[in-house]
Amino acid sequence: MNVLILAAGLGTRLRPITEKMPKPMVFIKPNVRAIDMHLAQLRSYGNIFINTHYCHTVFESYLQNKNVTLHYEKKLLGTAGPLAQVFESSPESLLVVNSDIIHDIDIQAFLDYSKSKEIALAVVNDPATNTLEINDDKLVGIKNKFNFGSFNQQMTFAGMSYYSSNALSKISISNFDIRNIWKKQLETHGDIFCYAHKGLWLDMGTPGGLWRTVQSLNPNSESLNLSGKNQTLPTQQIAYDTPLKNHSAKGIWADSTTFWDIP
Repeated sequence: MNVLILAAGLGTRLRPITEKMPKPMVFIKPNVRAIDMHLAQLRSYGNIFINTHYCHTVFESYLQNKNVTLHYEKKLLGTAGPLAQVFESSPESLLVVNSDIIHDIDIQAFLDYSKSKEIALAVVNDPATNTLEINDDKLVGIKNKFNFGSFNQQMTFAGMSYYSSNALSKISISNFDIRNIWKKQLETHGDIFCYAHKGLWLDMGTPGGLWRTVQSLNPNSESLNLSGKNQTLPTQQIAYDTPLKNHSAKGIWADSTTFWDIP
């Protein structure tokens, strides 16, 4: 099996923290970047591929001795094309993980659940973002996108998915949005199964989400040296969801270089 970490995004929601680094390179614990946590969680499950685009040379430098395969995208391939690119180079089943989620999903349990299925999604209950329409444990639609039947619950895609070799063979590099692949699977009477996760799950791709991630992973720290370069994040001064561009706010958002290491 192969593992793909989707990491080609522009990180626009986290600017200016991501002005000089891709989002997965942001520190979430002292001396630990988000990509480090993903690699530690995924290393034992297969050959690791990472797609890159924005600030790709930062990845190339940092990951050069970490036994991963980087796929640089001169033009963004979206959320579907990278799967086809990996399958083309190594035709095996694929575990796909978004690089901006922080979680404690039992990956082996998810794979055990998925192994006899063509497509499986990890899902969480996040009322603010629940858009997946699910009947029992099968996807039937996405709110305001498509629907193929009645549903008894709504959930949020957790940013982890599994695709069998057969499912991957139907995806081409020109496919951009993975949701269109899901739609086609349902249109042709295929199933997409949903594995519910009830533990830790955070989207670190927004200012508020990043701060919740830092709080969750460092619950007893009054201040955090996230970069190892004497840049301290005082937890008592955070403007919780203040936009990063508001430089008059207090806390980490007041000055992007005061508390965050931007190489």
